[in-house]
Order: sequence, then C-alpha cells, then structure tokens
Amino acid sequence: MVDLNVDFLGVEFKTPILLSSDSPILNADHIKMAVEAGFGGGITKTISHKKFNDPKPRFQGVTSKNRLIGMHTLGNISTYDPESWKKDFKTLRDLKKTHGTPIISSITGGLEMDDWAKLAREVEAEGSDIIELNVSCSHNPYGKSGQIIGQDQKLTGEVSKVAAEVVDVPTIIKLTPNVTDIVSISKEAIKGGSKGVSAFATVLALSGVDIATGNPLPDVWGKSAFGSYSGPSVRPIGLKMTAEIAMEGIDVSGFGGIESWENAIEYMMAGAGTVQVGEACMWHGFDVVKDWNEKILNFMKEYGYSSLSELKGMTLQKITDLEKLDYINNVYPEVDTERCIDCRRCVTACKDGVTDSMKNPKLNDVDYDKCVGCALCKVVCPQGCISMIINKDIK
Repeated sequence: MVDLNVDFLGVEFKTPILLSSDSPILNADHIKMAVEAGFGGGITKTISHKKFNDPKPRFQGVTSKNRLIGMHTLGNISTYDPESWKKDFKTLRDLKKTHGTPIISSITGGLEMDDWAKLAREVEAEGSDIIELNVSCSHNPYGKSGQIIGQDQKLTGEVSKVAAEVVDVPTIIKLTPNVTDIVSISKEAIKGGSKGVSAFATVLALSGVDIATGNPLPDVWGKSAFGSYSGPSVRPIGLKMTAEIAMEGIDVSGFGGIESWENAIEYMMAGAGTVQVGEACMWHGFDVVKDWNEKILNFMKEYGYSSLSELKGMTLQKITDLEKLDYINNVYPEVDTERCIDCRRCVTACKDGVTDSMKNPKLNDVDYDKCVGCALCKVVCPQGCISMIINKDIK
C-alpha cells in the first residue's frame, strides 16, 4: 500500500510536510488547524527565556509581474517564553493522542550555554519528540544569538553539544544560509550531538525602496532594517544547501520557497527527510496541503514508488562537478511549431543575449552554424515548446 509515512530521526510522521516555525504558528491552535488540514506536524514558534515584540507593520511582499515571489519579514527571533506555551503544550499533547502528531519544539538562547540546556530540558518535559535549536534568525535581540551563533562553527557545535547532553530526544540545528560554508557548520552540529539539521532559514535582505519617498521597505514609519527574506525566489538556494548537506550523510529537514507538491518532491529527491512550509500557508491557507498530499500519492503510484524513502536523495548521485559534465557539441533547439505562438521572445533573447541564431521559430528556422546550444531560447519561451536535442546530422 502506498502512503506518505516517513521516519525522520526515529520519529514517525504521517506525511513529510510540516508547518515551519514561522509566523503561521501563533499558538498550538494553529498547529492543530494545520494537522487537521493534513500537515504531518508543526514546529512551535521559537521559545526563549526572553520575550520580544515585533515592529508593526513587519511584512513586505516582493513581486514580479504582480506575482508574489518572496517576502521580507522584520519579526524578532522569539515572542514566546516557556510559560506562555504551557497551555499550548497541553493542546499539542492532546493532538499527539488523537492524531499521532509528534511534538517538535523550537528553542533559542544567547551565548550562555546553560540557558540552552535549561530550555531543552523544559520543552522535553512538556513532551517534545524533537527539539529544534534555532541559530538561524536574522534578528538578534539577545545581542549574540540567532545567526550570530549559526555563522560561527564553534558556537554552533557548542549549542548542539550542550542541548544534546541534557535530553534524551533528538535535537536538530536550524541553520542560516548567510554563511560561506553550510556543510562544515552542519558537520560541527552533528559532531556536537545533533541528529540532523533544518536547512535553511531566511536570507538577510532589503526587499526594496519606495522611490517616491526614498524609504526602505518594509516601511516602518519611515525606517526599516535588513531582515529575513523567504519565498519561492530562494528555493534554488534551499535545494542546493539541502543537497550539499545530504551528500554528507546528514539527515535534513529541508525548506525554503516550497509552494507546491512538486517542490516538496524536489526537496526530498535532493535528500530531505521532511520538508517545512511557511509562506505558502500565509499566502494561501493551511488547506493547500490537502491537494499536495493527494497529488504526491498519485505521483508515487504513477511512477511506481511504494514509499517516499525510495525517492529520497535519488538526485544526489546525479550532481557532479562542472568539469565532469558531458560536453556534447551537437546540441540545438527544436521548436514544436504547432504550439509556437510566434511571440518571438526567443528571437529577441538570442539576438541580444547570445548569437542571433534563432531566426523564425514558427518554421523551426535556426542558424546551426551560429547556435551554441545554450538553451536561452527554451528558458524564455512562454509556451514551453522548445526542446534541446542532440542532432548528430548537423556538423
């Protein structure tokens, strides 16, 4: 029987799609709503011994042709302390009884390692099955916390060690992409005692400028700050980092820009054991997961997978160094002339961007002597009617 069950760090999930520790998780009721919609679980909003307030407003969308492709957030690392989650943990324990949903708690602290240990023990006592150690947040109200720790290999290892030593449940490190080498930091976290990593959090960014006023965006009454950027436009970075970490044999909960069931499959094929979703829920609601679960099941049946473990990491063996790729000369575009609408975007792109070899796509007219087989024409085609082929008959 085909199902979506996965084992991640020895913990069973009914589906690999989890609600990330993000703005949708105001409290346990939101996790309950997500689970009832079809999520495999949710990670609590990050809990700390210090509470901070968020600026208002704090969100800024980034669009391309009226489509949201990203979002800049000015949310602080934590607005919750353990006491404020007391009743919420009861809700999560009840949810575990009724739906079999594991409890994943996100915690954070500063440079005082005892603080991390205390928090880890507190959330374990509340029934946590996995503890996520957040060293990723772009905003650092502790002064030395969030990505300040996550960018330091040694500090990341220390946090991992101190938390893992005081609890019996597995811990995972939530990593920041704002580093030069995420693999070495992942290895240090595993060496310290974490059983896996969450990758990745958000890219530090400035989402825009209001050219009428010169104010940075999001505009918080005339000012702003560099903040957390996420959404579909960061997905290629997330896939790359997930794959890099998974290649080292490290368990990964992958996320960054997932907005469809196909994206979830991509992350799993790149090595993720579970995937986390945030913006898609904020923009479209928790119910998106119903369709995703159904379509993933249909995909598995169509391609002959009985479990998701069969496709996990299958892409990794096909990723190699640039110089090891097959260099084939006789590669050219072929246009499906029946589907071509003669918009000539490919002609313009080739003329101004490459070699002026695409002459008349409606007639599949290509100057093969000039063509370099780069596929720019295929990239810009709105119909998806251009394919790259090997034609050995053309010299």
